[in-house]
Order: sequence, then structure tokens, then C-alpha cells
Amino acid sequence: MFYWRLTSSFRPRVLFKEMLYYSSEKYTVLDKPADNGLFFVDCKNHVIYHPYDEGGADVTALDARTIFYLYRELNDWILNFDRERIDQVFKGLGGLTR
Repeated sequence: MFYWRLTSSFRPRVLFKEMLYYSSEKYTVLDKPADNGLFFVDCKNHVIYHPYDEGGADVTALDARTIFYLYRELNDWILNFDRERIDQVFKGLGGLTR
């Protein structure tokens, strides 16, 4: 577990990078990868962002319409083994046609 003391010199970008680093496999504790329990939660919009390794993240929302723009704009980032399931979630929202 890590703790950041936020002061008047708070720099969100630096904090975000540090949080991602310390939750990544690059950071080790006693030669073991850190346990990635890092989640960013947007309580207002009911969205959870979970970066699970250096190159991947899960984004989930209570209402798929909230994150439809991510599906539309970043569709090529979706991993092939998840694509069919994710396409089905957004199908009724004007999903992309192939």
C-alpha cells in the first residue's frame, strides 16, 4: 500500500504516473511484481477504470452509453479475444459496423 501526501504543490499528472508505475509489473517488492489493485472510480458518472498492466486497462460503467464514446473513438484498442463480447454490449447504441 502506498500513500501520497497531497499538499499545495499537488501535481495530478505526476501523481497519476507514479500511481500507474507503482501498480505495474515493472515495480517489484522483494523481487515479486506488485499486486495491481489500482482502480480509478468516477462516482458521479459510475465509471471504473482499472489499468491492469503496462499496456492494458478495463473500463466499465453502470450505463454503456456513458463510455460509448470510448468504444467509438478507441475501437482499435480492443483486444481480439474481447471484441465479440464488447461489440454486443454496444450493438444497440449505434455500434461500429464492420
